[in-house]
Amino acid sequence: MEKNLSGKKTARTSASGKSPKKKKKKKKKRKSETEQERRRKIEKRIRRKAVRKKIGKMLLILLLFLALAGIAVYLFFSSSVFLVSEIAVNHNTLKSDKQIIRESGLRIGQNIFRFKGSEVRKIILKENPYISDVRIDRKLPNRIILTVKEHTPVAAVKYKGKYLILDAGGKVVGIEKTQITATRLTGVEVTRYTMGRVPVVHNTALLEESLKLIGKVNDTGLFFKKLDVSSTLIVHGYITDDLQCTGETEDIIENLEGIKAIVYDLGQKNTMKGTIYVGKEGYATFSPVSGKQTDSSSQKSESE
Repeated sequence: MEKNLSGKKTARTSASGKSPKKKKKKKKKRKSETEQERRRKIEKRIRRKAVRKKIGKMLLILLLFLALAGIAVYLFFSSSVFLVSEIAVNHNTLKSDKQIIRESGLRIGQNIFRFKGSEVRKIILKENPYISDVRIDRKLPNRIILTVKEHTPVAAVKYKGKYLILDAGGKVVGIEKTQITATRLTGVEVTRYTMGRVPVVHNTALLEESLKLIGKVNDTGLFFKKLDVSSTLIVHGYITDDLQCTGETEDIIENLEGIKAIVYDLGQKNTMKGTIYVGKEGYATFSPVSGKQTDSSSQKSESE
């Protein structure tokens, strides 16, 4: 304290004009604030460590669970219960079950889960051109079923001592020693072929016309064992070795119902020998082997 001119005591002040007591209070306040911040930081660290520890434990438990589950799944699917004991093939008529199974790569005794259906499908379609599609089904625990869809053999054309089997579109779907279930087509000369494509022939229009006729005949339930198109206009369709149908392609197509009626009548009489002549007048007439036409077996087309 100092005395002023009037004799009164006054408080000593600092150069800044503030009291020293106020300074001390502020310092104490700052100290307390920094201590609180330190405590908060320490508490945060402790909480973080606790959270990390908890997460670590959870991850460890999860990993252990996944490992045990993996082992259980492996042991489950490796069990002899899932070893294939039967492979069945459905809807196949052109190739045997054994051949299709062999081409598929599937085998008895393998694990039913150890193959990809898409890969097996690709292999079958590549190895067997007669098959247009195939579905692979797993029947747990140990059966596999192959359901195939086959190309329908329509015509068989001779080529270098064997038969090229053609489907309705004329594509080559097989090569056989015999005509199998297809109509043997003569009068069409093949120069070269590629599997899965229409063969190169001397007369493409003739091949297309022949396939059209065979398809129409098959649709009615009739079947030409052989179709000879070597003549310029007249074609000869052999229903049996001794019974043929003769006429122009379009006339035969238009008179198929009449032809079918004659064939049915001959079958009832057990006389499958002779020639069915098809004309442009909407008639199909039958003549026995001697060449005499008989009115009793004439059938007029319904289209007239």
